[in-house]
Amino acid sequence: NAWAYWSMRTSGKAAGRPVIRVNVLLRAARTQVPDEVLSYLIFHEMLHDLLPGQGHDAEFRRLEAMWPNSAALDLTLDTLHEQFDMLGSAAFQ
Repeated sequence: NAWAYWSMRTSGKAAGRPVIRVNVLLRAARTQVPDEVLSYLIFHEMLHDLLPGQGHDAEFRRLEAMWPNSAALDLTLDTLHEQFDMLGSAAFQ
């Protein structure tokens, strides 16, 4: 269960190019999923492009922590499914 993920395209004209897929459940009112949360989520996934294959290692976490209010935004993403009864959903676009 993830809100977004980064990967490389594996086929078609764009094969080998990075892509970020975001769970469609985040297509919600700003009162439920603020733009700040979405921006941070995209930043997190872009770090995977910057540091491919490193996962969430110390360097990744150091860079991620540079985002303003990152700890609070992480908590928001970690608990979002509880707030809006989204447990078990995995719809990506």
